Amino acid sequence: MRIALGILMSCLLISSALYSQFNVGYEPVNFIPVIKNGDTLHAPWAGGLNNPQFSPMDFTGNSDEELFVFDRDGALRKGFKYNASTGKYNWVHTIAEDSLPFERHFPKLYDGGFCLIRDFDGDQKPDIFSTHNFENIKAFRNVGSTVPEYQLEQLQLKYKSGSNILPFRMIRNTLPVLRDLDEDGDLDMMFFPVNYSDICSFSTFINQSVEEYGTADSLEFIYGDQCWGHIRVSGGSHPIHNWRAFSCDTTCNIFDGMRDKDVTMTQNLHDLDGDGALDLLITYDHYDEIFGMYNSNTTMNGVIDQSQNDNQFPSNDVQVKLNNQPYPYFIDIDHDGDEDMLVGSNQVNTVDPWEFDTSDASISDVYYENTGSNSAPSFELNQRGFISGEMIDVGLRSFPAFGDLNGDSLPDMVIGNIGYNTFNQALGAARLHYYKNVGTAQAPIFELEDADFANVSSLGLRSAHPALTDVDEDGDVDLVVGDHTGHLQFFKNIGYPEQYNFSQLTPNYHLIDVGGEAHPQFFDLNLDGRMDLVVGDEYGRIQYFENTGASSTPNYSSTPSIEDLGGINVFSELEGQAVPYFTRKLDSTNELYLFMGTGEGRINIYGPLVNFTDTFDLTDSIIVEATQTAVTGVDLLSDFRDELVIGQRAGGLYFLQKTNNQKVGVSEAKTERRQLQIQPNPTHETAHIRLLSIVGSDATLHVHDIQGKRIATATINSKNGYYNEIIDLRPYPNGVYIVSIIEKNSVSWAKLIKN
Repeated sequence: MRIALGILMSCLLISSALYSQFNVGYEPVNFIPVIKNGDTLHAPWAGGLNNPQFSPMDFTGNSDEELFVFDRDGALRKGFKYNASTGKYNWVHTIAEDSLPFERHFPKLYDGGFCLIRDFDGDQKPDIFSTHNFENIKAFRNVGSTVPEYQLEQLQLKYKSGSNILPFRMIRNTLPVLRDLDEDGDLDMMFFPVNYSDICSFSTFINQSVEEYGTADSLEFIYGDQCWGHIRVSGGSHPIHNWRAFSCDTTCNIFDGMRDKDVTMTQNLHDLDGDGALDLLITYDHYDEIFGMYNSNTTMNGVIDQSQNDNQFPSNDVQVKLNNQPYPYFIDIDHDGDEDMLVGSNQVNTVDPWEFDTSDASISDVYYENTGSNSAPSFELNQRGFISGEMIDVGLRSFPAFGDLNGDSLPDMVIGNIGYNTFNQALGAARLHYYKNVGTAQAPIFELEDADFANVSSLGLRSAHPALTDVDEDGDVDLVVGDHTGHLQFFKNIGYPEQYNFSQLTPNYHLIDVGGEAHPQFFDLNLDGRMDLVVGDEYGRIQYFENTGASSTPNYSSTPSIEDLGGINVFSELEGQAVPYFTRKLDSTNELYLFMGTGEGRINIYGPLVNFTDTFDLTDSIIVEATQTAVTGVDLLSDFRDELVIGQRAGGLYFLQKTNNQKVGVSEAKTERRQLQIQPNPTHETAHIRLLSIVGSDATLHVHDIQGKRIATATINSKNGYYNEIIDLRPYPNGVYIVSIIEKNSVSWAKLIKN
């Protein structure tokens, strides 16, 4: 029997007992304080945000004070819970009722897509609407009991127009309005269609669930109003300000040189004046404003009165200004009974990170408090960065490094980035951020000391990845910065251990050039007492430069001693961007391991490595909710082993503490009689699974990926006293998988590596 993984159930979650084996015992924590501009951050280690989308959500069925945040840049899923004593939201990295990380309760969604949480079936449990193939809309139903668990409801939502049944089509960066527009109890839809030949303005799609079945638990739409608002774009230099009355024809003709259906905008509906009818809020590609337009008719048959347009919304207070298509979410943020407005940077611009950033800075949300009521709302600016501003966030991408910069024997933190860039503006140079450790050896506290450390921004780099070590062994820490061209910039510390001075720059250090995106680490790899240099590159390789100089005068050839250290190349598999962290401080054995960040986000673990000149075997992985990860390690808690700090594309950091003594690599579970055998292992395609049967009954075979999601399950039969199955991994990416067989109350499992 061959188990074809691609056709088996993919929505079930791994049990907490099996999950405990993942991430080799490292758990995200948030207890180390971080101070910025005199304020202690509430969620410093939550990883940062670029393009957040906000939905109120009850995670566990016993609270209404929780917030689901989806970052469309990277498809990141994060949870936050309201703290009434502080008025802030605390990061929820696990759901209390089980041991799973928060994100593992939710399906993996499209990078660059959208995710809105709405209860469409009326069971008071949060369902999911998201992107399918970047153009269509799919829905997941929450079938969990106390905690969320999702199964796919519809892969492609459709609507009926006359005799035609058509899929919804939405372009990148847009969001649909999902709410009960006709007030009949089911969920309707509205958006500004693009790339439709016969739709030229805002359109509604009315759910027929209540009409057809008497309940709200179906998603069957008919075409409603094809020109809701009776307006269309009129062109001009600022098209969002230029609208004209529209007679609702379907010609979609070119007007003033602009074709309406080519105008990309995103909209939401909210009753801004308390008259019971929903009004229109819109924003446009690459703009940083929201525009209010008032509905003079009913919600179902909206007519915009352009004489009331608020082009400085909200004109009663500080106008919304947030880069990259700000989108308003109306949520009772402060839990006082009325809906406030939380605005997020919605637009992901382009895959080219150098010219078009997804966020101009560390602030990607703005909170406006409703100081009025739901019947008479009045939105007033409360805080920029209400969620995002409570995290360490250095903009786009983060590259952490540690070193003692002031001679107090405490590791300080320096974080690089690729800059603060916005669409169609001058490129913002990459820089370093210095967080001084003002705590103690057992209780670190980091405080932002310098947001342009060593004046690195003056170099005009597009990427700055720091490495800190005493290169010349003169007693103070030196600085090397890897840049986007693949070169290294060396800053010799000409100060003294208690007071750094990085004013002396040696550009293009030793003429080393790894080809693009240099990610350096100093490490004595060959144990000769001198700091060697390992540099990851954007192509997914690690290049090794042996230090052939004296201890006080290091020397590195411009040509790598080993160009593809360990035979590693993760360009095609994990999108390149190899960021190495070698360590001998995982435990008391002093064995050598390599942790490596990747573009896809998975952190590969290789080791223990006996001979660093051999090919490295992948032995385990760490999965965090991130892309373009940059991993480093440091003993921050004086427990004589590394904690991990992980940077990422979202600009923030995760701090991972090892909470048990589980060794790296998943060992096989076995008894005296039984051992789950897998051959070949590793495999490129298929593997043979064999296990001695206890009683000869049917058993259940499960396969989980390293993210903790069950990707296959099947009932298997014993024959001649053994279970014999073939697992086909061809549809799945390389990595570590867990195979388990459950017979009666006995569980046997083993790791299976595909490479």
